[in-house]
Amino acid sequence: MASTSENVGEKGQEGPIRCIFFAEFHHIAGPKITCQVPDNFISKDIFDNVSVYIIPKAQLQRSTITITLKDYKILGFPVKIDDKKYARNAFYFNLCFVCDANARTVHYEPVVKKMSDFLMALEIENCFLSASDDKTRLAEMLAQVMQDLNLHKMCTLTEGTMTSHLKVVKLAPEPKPVLDHQVPIFLEDKETFQNDQWDLTTQQVLPYIDGFNHVARIAAAADVENNLVKSCVQNLV
Repeated sequence: MASTSENVGEKGQEGPIRCIFFAEFHHIAGPKITCQVPDNFISKDIFDNVSVYIIPKAQLQRSTITITLKDYKILGFPVKIDDKKYARNAFYFNLCFVCDANARTVHYEPVVKKMSDFLMALEIENCFLSASDDKTRLAEMLAQVMQDLNLHKMCTLTEGTMTSHLKVVKLAPEPKPVLDHQVPIFLEDKETFQNDQWDLTTQQVLPYIDGFNHVARIAAAADVENNLVKSCVQNLV
């Protein structure tokens, strides 16, 4: 469905990945970057200032974390693997993408999560990440991912018997805020919309979207708070 609103531009433009780094928690040295492409893109000083967010507390594990600095935006997905074979009985790591500070990064979030899960599987299978201080193979993987995603928006990683297919899916920009005077219009037959696929508020609003009623009139007719109607219409766009 569409309204009389014009499409809104993205809050930030989609830009390239500038760096990919791998950070882990060392049982003596604490959080540290052990591999990054290009080398030294993120300095130790910058990392030390944000390391508490890169290797965070337990409640933020397996959550998407975005850190915006003056020049860069860091996107990560911290992971904790519990096992008594590790010092402190756990292995903490975070694979992070770095983009320009004003770049839109939401489309990279599923990729960061999927690649983190791939690395976690490799670690559980054969200690790929923790067995050695030599991160040559990991650096090759990070370089491949950065190059392939920037050029082709997709990448296939293979290590031993394990394979992961990464793909950047472009997301539609958010629509502009809905205004009282705007008239929402269905682009498809309203009958094709199943009531059970919508929340109760949207079900209450749908009958009054007829191509003539503006948002304020829909709110009054449906006896629904004005801002809720605006949210419903925005979700339908």
